[in-house]
Amino acid sequence: MSKDIELGDKSIKFSYRSFLSDAAPGLALILIGFFSYSHPILGTPWKTFYNFTNLPSEVIIFISILLFFLSIPLGLFLNATSWIFLGWLEVGLEKSFIDGNLSFLAKSTKESLLYDDCMKFYFGENYKCEEIDSKKWVRYSKWMDTSLQYYYPDDDETLGRYEGIINFTRSMCLILIVILFSNLIIYIFRRIEYQDELSFPLLTLMALIIMIIVNAGVAFLDDSYDLLKGYLMYIKIKTPCDDNNCPVDIEKMVDVLAKASKSKKIR
Repeated sequence: MSKDIELGDKSIKFSYRSFLSDAAPGLALILIGFFSYSHPILGTPWKTFYNFTNLPSEVIIFISILLFFLSIPLGLFLNATSWIFLGWLEVGLEKSFIDGNLSFLAKSTKESLLYDDCMKFYFGENYKCEEIDSKKWVRYSKWMDTSLQYYYPDDDETLGRYEGIINFTRSMCLILIVILFSNLIIYIFRRIEYQDELSFPLLTLMALIIMIIVNAGVAFLDDSYDLLKGYLMYIKIKTPCDDNNCPVDIEKMVDVLAKASKSKKIR
């Protein structure tokens, strides 16, 4: 399993997953904060409340460096908070890529990742998309992802490859929702002068919708890949159920993969 952070003699290396999941959302929020100082991103510029230009340049540099180092814990906080408040939306919208209004966007994904074969394997030959619970779909994929990473750590680089993008887009959705909410509050109550027309909130809303769709789409892609990986590794060890109408027993499947990893049967 590769390290997320590697310290060299003259450099520090971050994995792209760690950057997208942890640092990037925090940096994005900090940059939005900087732009909010002079632009009405949150409805009114922050300089309306306090003029930071009066501070010495040394203090401004120190604050900037401090914020840079705080971007990772801030990003982790956004990642966890966005999952708590928006995780249900991500899981629910995955259903739209299976058989809903967004399924046309997943056509190439389904073709390249043997979608039909995986669905028949996990849910039975006579599966019906409309009867598949999105929570069950996500539970199976996460089970495969966690199991394969645990029992086959050498394959970790090929698993969860899109998790960084998923976490980043979900965190950005939370940030955009906060921006929209603050604009709405200031616009409605007008206790402070609202210094922007509705054009910016509308652009923010469009960006939010696009980000939500991208988040759910990449989550569907990542889960589909995890299910395919588990399916391909399993059929190397054991022939699937002779009765094609029966779905696989996910617990027995994980047990088979665990025993094979100990015997190095599919290494």
